[in-house]
Amino acid sequence: MASLAEMERELTIERTRAGLEVARKLGRRGGRKRQMTDSKIKSAQKLLASGVPPRDVASNLGVSVPTLYRWIPASSSLLVCVFACLMCIPCGHSEAQQNASPTPACTPRDLFATPKFLTGLGDFFTVIYDFRNISDHDCNLGQPEYPPSFVPDRVEGHSPVGYKWPSSPQIPLLLRTGQTDHLTYRWRTVPADADHPCVELKWMAGSVLINAPTLLKQVCSDVEGGVYESGPFRAKSEDSALLVLSAPKPSFFLDEQFFLTVVGPRIAKDEAGPCPKLFRLERSPDGFTRLDALTGAGFVGCQSYWPGRQKGNWNTGFPIEAGASSHWAGLGEHQFQVFEQIEAMGSPNPTFRHSQILTLQIADPSTITRTWGPRVNGVAADVTLDKSTYQVNEDISLHLAVENFNAAGSVHAWDPLWDPCSAISIRVLDIQGKDLPDNSRQGMNLCSGHGFGPNKEFSQGKLYPIERSLTNEGWLPKEPGTYTIVVTWTPLIGSKHECTSVEARANFKVVPAA
Repeated sequence: MASLAEMERELTIERTRAGLEVARKLGRRGGRKRQMTDSKIKSAQKLLASGVPPRDVASNLGVSVPTLYRWIPASSSLLVCVFACLMCIPCGHSEAQQNASPTPACTPRDLFATPKFLTGLGDFFTVIYDFRNISDHDCNLGQPEYPPSFVPDRVEGHSPVGYKWPSSPQIPLLLRTGQTDHLTYRWRTVPADADHPCVELKWMAGSVLINAPTLLKQVCSDVEGGVYESGPFRAKSEDSALLVLSAPKPSFFLDEQFFLTVVGPRIAKDEAGPCPKLFRLERSPDGFTRLDALTGAGFVGCQSYWPGRQKGNWNTGFPIEAGASSHWAGLGEHQFQVFEQIEAMGSPNPTFRHSQILTLQIADPSTITRTWGPRVNGVAADVTLDKSTYQVNEDISLHLAVENFNAAGSVHAWDPLWDPCSAISIRVLDIQGKDLPDNSRQGMNLCSGHGFGPNKEFSQGKLYPIERSLTNEGWLPKEPGTYTIVVTWTPLIGSKHECTSVEARANFKVVPAA
């Protein structure tokens, strides 16, 4: 009986081995699913080679440290370093590498984001974000915290736009200083049936706020994507920087209104061509980035335009609004780039020419050295200019300020942000001390505030800066000469609302254009 049992056991083993061999030939392997896939092994090798500690690599990949070094080739020096790190033995790295902290996650401040647009095969439309690491350190790109949002986000009476996240979480992608990776989202532009109407977009908010409806196609399905991929996205519609973007000075004060100038190569017959389709990209110091369609470019072929600004063409240059206060704010370094959409024969994708990236500083106006006008009942006003001499047609920025120094009672006046026309008055006198007549000045008072705002209380000891310009006030002199700016502030003081008027003055010259 014992011999029969042993023979049966040997037959069972033989059959089992034969079955396993057949399964191997068919590509099937038994046991638990691999934790370390080929893509995880490549990511681990890349992170370890960059000096990321093994424990951090293992944590990012969702495996244990023993599992990590079990899958690194035994002949690899990386395995030696992993074992050395576990045993606290120095391996062939510098002291700085041995003491390196974990690679931080990328933040908006670390990245310069540029959107791109692609009409793919079938009825898909894709928005791509290129992220270039502009910081002084490497960082990791992980799973986006939130999906993009849309306005509008639904058709009335229907559910909002949905999202399909990747089935597996994003493995952190190391982005070195100066390198670029990209992120994509896509959706269908044709409805599956009549019960699922499409959403016509006005803007899209995500890594970049896209306020350019003509660049966004309708959403007719759930949005897919949200995975970072290595390297920049290369589109056939890309071109080298052919436009030149400039500013009248390298720095401006917060809320100061200014224009940028665009110059581009064109042949003579295009100097008075059709109005170009322009888009302005602006990145604020906190990393917030937006792309806006420009509707008021000062090109000679454009109808809509800011009054009082000199128009131009591609050869002479023409102004575009910088968007201060209305589209962006914040102290520090701001970056600008302009894109021109051009016609591309036979291509469904938008094609662009673009400018270089222009960097400007936005400073705090409270740091300006003020020359206050006479105090009356404890309040005063100031007007400061950038310089004393300007050329004909050159705009003149007015750095104004008012302050309650030591008024006997509370001080109230119109809020400059809500009621710019009522808050403070501005006029220009000629050399005889008379107001410039309408035919001797240019510009237009736009009064771009909200109007009918609250009566603001001006706290004692606090400076209140106000930014204006002579063009926007309609007082820019047309002819050379010597002029005086007069600024008047009329607050109400005390419980009896005593009306008090204070003035500030500044002299300047206008000379013929060079």
